[in-house]
Amino acid sequence: MASKDRDLPAMNRLTNVKNASIIALLVPFSAAAEFTPLSDSSMRATVGQAGVTIDLSANVDISEVAYQDQGYLFINGISLGGAAPVQSALGQTVTGGSALDNLRITIDVAGTSGADLASPWGLAKFDSTEWSASADNQGDHGEQAVPITDGDLVIGLGAADQSELVDFGLQIDRVTLGSSSLLPGQGGAGNPSNQIIMDNVLLTGNLGPTDIVVDADSNNLNINSYFSLDGSLQTDLYIPLLLDWQEVGMNLRMHNERGEDVLKYTNTAGEVVSFAHVQADVGASSAPNGGLRVNLTDLSGDLDTTNITFAGGASIGDVYWTDVQVSADLNIYGH
Repeated sequence: MASKDRDLPAMNRLTNVKNASIIALLVPFSAAAEFTPLSDSSMRATVGQAGVTIDLSANVDISEVAYQDQGYLFINGISLGGAAPVQSALGQTVTGGSALDNLRITIDVAGTSGADLASPWGLAKFDSTEWSASADNQGDHGEQAVPITDGDLVIGLGAADQSELVDFGLQIDRVTLGSSSLLPGQGGAGNPSNQIIMDNVLLTGNLGPTDIVVDADSNNLNINSYFSLDGSLQTDLYIPLLLDWQEVGMNLRMHNERGEDVLKYTNTAGEVVSFAHVQADVGASSAPNGGLRVNLTDLSGDLDTTNITFAGGASIGDVYWTDVQVSADLNIYGH
């Protein structure tokens, strides 16, 4: 064999060496692994076994969002982060952080049984060693069970440190209407001619167990979330008798502490939290006009509207709403 190789031209001998090297590299791979095509269901199950976990800490600031139809709807001074800045602005005791943190996001593609999901669904996310349900809890809280089947995308949101809650703070400086002569970026306080329809929105609260399930067969998206809100806002209302817009201010709080439906938890440190609930299906509409269908299956809880004022005057009193439950089926499309 050696004499035959010496008889070959130099280029051919080099080619033989390269081919031999390639074969030598391929043999270990072929011996160590068997390449088998995966069906769609096998791939889904394989992905679901691993999943992704994201621990988030974030602050989001947006100077302006401008929606243009003929004229404009401007939303200015949006800030989303921890509860501390809003609690301070409201004169409350500061218990939250400055960033939206302690938020753990798990992402899974379900297998055939759904048993491989990294995070339980719904209220089962609460660590029973840290949080105990109140003895006076009652009702179904408006929640509807969502079947999780092979190939569904499941996104869970909960607390990374179960001994603490996920607190948030949302600020919106103003929401205004503007004429078609304006341009994006001209909706802020520097343009006093714009009609203010809402301003000084200060909301803080806690994000409870939240789940998003995307059905692999129908592409329907289900959102199921528990939350609490506490804050204040000012909004302009058109009063027909006065033929003018008048500013209405109020403090508001949304929870679920009273009535025939109650949902409260207490942690080992004695901190009490009560959650309102929202759940909706989102998907393509089957209506002739097409569009987006939003089926709000539940928005429920107790709502406190206090220190209600008109035109900056003295408070006219408080209004308390107990066991509020709203359901609606929306079809959203252009015209």
